Amino acid sequence: MIRFAAALCLLPVTALAQSECAEGQVMPEPSACIVGSWIGESNADEVFQDFIQSMSGSGVTFDAFSDFPTSIGRQIYADGFYITVPMHVSTTVTEDRETSSGQMIMDLNLPTEIGHIWDIDGMLFSCVLPGMSPTLHFEGRSDDGSSGSTDIVLQPDGYVVPTTVLCNGDSMITSSELPVGTVTVLWDRVPQSRFGEDLRARLESGGAGPEE
Repeated sequence: MIRFAAALCLLPVTALAQSECAEGQVMPEPSACIVGSWIGESNADEVFQDFIQSMSGSGVTFDAFSDFPTSIGRQIYADGFYITVPMHVSTTVTEDRETSSGQMIMDLNLPTEIGHIWDIDGMLFSCVLPGMSPTLHFEGRSDDGSSGSTDIVLQPDGYVVPTTVLCNGDSMITSSELPVGTVTVLWDRVPQSRFGEDLRARLESGGAGPEE
């Protein structure tokens, strides 16, 4: 289960730099093209499910975030500050072996993230403000009647995920090379006045998905 938890740490919506912004740090401004209100379609759920399937041994089944939305939202301002839409998803691991059985439920809570973002020569960089860390809740029980739960705060560790960006007019593509696979997001620019309404409509429809 430790390996599963480590994998979950790699799935914040941004899939960018996992480091905190240093106090007083002077950061570049983003290019004009990436500034705006964006709604993206991500393949993060597919990448994670493929990775989990490769890790799962005999007798283990995984409901790998069946409610993980493909549509995500981010607003990027001219000074480089950005804000994301929060997310909460759950998954269940069921283990049924010859000598034991049990079940674990994991809740991943991604709060509204605020930070600074910029691009240089086709690469995307960012940092997050302190206090924006995702949290992971574990709750498990086994066939012998034992149970337990714990909460983990996924603190930024300074690991920077290589992320490319290609922006053209009202379209943008970002690709992040995570250890679990490549997460690609296809972004559409929307008017700021309609950002919340358009994102809600996409979430309710299930999102188009990056491959459709």
